[in-house]
Amino acid sequence: MTREEKARVLLATAKAFVARGPALQYDQLSMDRDVQITPRRRYTMPPEAATSQQRLYLDCATFICAAYYNAFGYRLEADVTWNIRDLVEDCVFCHHFTGEESPQVIEALKSHIRGILQPGDAVVYSKATNGHIMLYADENTYYHCSQAGIPGSYDYQNRRDLVSEKGGMHVHDPRWWFEECPHDPVMRKYYLFGEGVEKIAVVRPLNKVGEPTPNALARVGDARELHCQVTLSHSGGQTAQPGEKVEYTLAVRNDRPEAAAVTVTFDGQPAQKVSLGAGETGLFRYTCIAPADGALWMEPPCITVNGLQVYAPRVLVGKNLTAEQTQALLSAMQHAVSRGRTTESAIREAYAALGITLPDFRLWLRDLFHRYDSTAGAVFVRRGQQPREDLAVYGWFGGTHVLTPEVCYDPFIRTIQLRMEDLQPGDILLCSDDYTNRRIYAALYTGSGLWGSFEASQPPAVLTGEAAVRWLDTLPGRYAWILLRPAQK
Repeated sequence: MTREEKARVLLATAKAFVARGPALQYDQLSMDRDVQITPRRRYTMPPEAATSQQRLYLDCATFICAAYYNAFGYRLEADVTWNIRDLVEDCVFCHHFTGEESPQVIEALKSHIRGILQPGDAVVYSKATNGHIMLYADENTYYHCSQAGIPGSYDYQNRRDLVSEKGGMHVHDPRWWFEECPHDPVMRKYYLFGEGVEKIAVVRPLNKVGEPTPNALARVGDARELHCQVTLSHSGGQTAQPGEKVEYTLAVRNDRPEAAAVTVTFDGQPAQKVSLGAGETGLFRYTCIAPADGALWMEPPCITVNGLQVYAPRVLVGKNLTAEQTQALLSAMQHAVSRGRTTESAIREAYAALGITLPDFRLWLRDLFHRYDSTAGAVFVRRGQQPREDLAVYGWFGGTHVLTPEVCYDPFIRTIQLRMEDLQPGDILLCSDDYTNRRIYAALYTGSGLWGSFEASQPPAVLTGEAAVRWLDTLPGRYAWILLRPAQK
């Protein structure tokens, strides 16, 4: 395959990320940076991982990594902006600014960069404390993941998500890189020769990639401009009981200006064939049975649309409280609350009434994480996950000081976003505000809201509706948090 053909495949993959709209959000601190991180980094995920049920979070560098990985199965040498600039071997241009460049030198640099740019190149600039990387398409277009002048990313100071209605992917004009626009703060941000820029580089990973993946070929072939997403009857953190039915719903929207012939298969079953008019959406459903062999999750079915294998999340499998147990739990908890019990005492007494003994919450949190004193400060590393022993829901934990090496190669280790829809009655959210676990607190999901303490040393309270949703948004900004499901025992 020629370089021009590979560039076409790469840019089709990039456009597929752009097409996810608000389902894909910008996340500035999605990597382990100064021990302040979020639990949402999934840079190997395909575009279809961004759905109405779960947002996909990327930053500028992880978008570049995701585009190359999904187009060619190729992992860049680094996944942080300034590391990409320094470590990606095919760097075709680099300039360190001295601050003494004359206007003539600046113009010569601009002319040189314009002359060497090729579709698929990544353009990087860095400043003292930050940087940005963008994917060049042609003289009129580049793609990047950015705030782009609108509220976005996670607000750590106020512990809240800033979600953009437009999403985190943007398509802009490369002329912005070379023209100073003092009256437009958005355009000025991407000016490569602006104040504070220390280094510019152009890297060309296309020189090293192999052949496109089958999915990437489908995106430029029969599956072009088909917008696909899979949603589940058991989304995110919900657990399907062994033997329970799990339904997958595939939505296919035809974004072509003309009708499209669509062929859908589920796990090799007989193909379903339909014709979708321009802008029309078709729905396809498939039902599986949760395994009873003791597995922690059920692998998703293989779903294809015109040769494109569409991402489908896996579903957790385990025990849940019955309706009778849930009612007994809530009644026992209300009784404990009426007697003036603390949050922890009320939750532990309520579960004890079901015959489930919960450990001291401070010791429980200590046993779930290993404390590590790094040069940047104390951090927690998640111990090996054993949901039926430690009662923690697989993969659902995070916080500003929680690290895990598995996130580098297993995208399921960390969650994208915790929503009310992911919780089940009886679930416990255990949080800590310091590395000693002295300032801990917990909330229990009742099925209609959250009951418990929502800051350290606060008395018990009830949160419902938007107040409960807003509190869940604070979790990435906590020191550490984890989702517990004692019913798994």
